[in-house]
Amino acid sequence: MLEYRILSSNGYNIYKVKFEGKGKDLKVFCSCPAGKKGGKFCKHISGLINKDTTNLVEPSDKIEALDDILQGSSLLSTNENFVNKKGKNWFVYNGVKICNIDDLYNYLIKIINDKTMIKYNKETKNIGLFKAEYFSNGNPKYPAKNKITLMEYSDDLNWFRIDRQPYTYFAHAGQKFIEGIEKALRDIYKKV
Repeated sequence: MLEYRILSSNGYNIYKVKFEGKGKDLKVFCSCPAGKKGGKFCKHISGLINKDTTNLVEPSDKIEALDDILQGSSLLSTNENFVNKKGKNWFVYNGVKICNIDDLYNYLIKIINDKTMIKYNKETKNIGLFKAEYFSNGNPKYPAKNKITLMEYSDDLNWFRIDRQPYTYFAHAGQKFIEGIEKALRDIYKKV
């Protein structure tokens, strides 16, 4: 069992969120008013699944402990549907709140390594991760054969594509993009 204490949005109450079981047997409970209404999925549960530690109060279990028990759980799709209904257009990743494309780019700059580089083009509305390769004069090459992953987006941030896979919400697209980049970075390190 994992237990988290979350400060309410009004700052006066502390709600307890409990995760019991693992995978397909995982159950979750929140003591907030929405959670008390028949175990309804709420923003506190969603926030924890999205690794939002903004209102986390000690003592609480480590947020990373959720990764293991969430694998194979229907809570992941429940959370995605919940976020879609709310139209949330920001997300928290590893404790960093990401509200727009610039925030996403700035986060990615911090996690890339010397074997990769990021190209952020506001005119063509895309961010790409490439294997690092340079011309003899030191300028970076961005050839298609070196592309690891690419995220395209619309002016109004109403649609996104990651390697041609469509997404509707920035909160989903941004998280998927970061997860894909982190996986690619792990794979690149393994090959060294």
